[in-house]
Amino acid sequence: MPSLVHPILWALMAIISATYSLKARGANDACMYEQYQFCVEGYSADGNADCETDGGQVMDQCPTENRIATCRIERNGNVVLTRYYQGTRVNPVKMCKASGGVYIPG
Repeated sequence: MPSLVHPILWALMAIISATYSLKARGANDACMYEQYQFCVEGYSADGNADCETDGGQVMDQCPTENRIATCRIERNGNVVLTRYYQGTRVNPVKMCKASGGVYIPG
């Protein structure tokens, strides 16, 4: 049976990039997706509902423990950082390049 994980993740990342990249940074501007082991920073509190609806947990910033990479995406002067962690279910390099971001290891 083919896995739906990758198509679902691609769709989720497209939504995240489109929604969150246009919002200013502020408190509670991170969304952790534990089931996929990545976290997105760079949207304001008005993105909280989107985060929780998509299965994420709202937090002030992404954790640093077990981080393996970051993808930096800049659009319209705003910066979104997608943080990847050990055990991630995606390929951070491919996901970052597909979203037009800059891949930063570590």
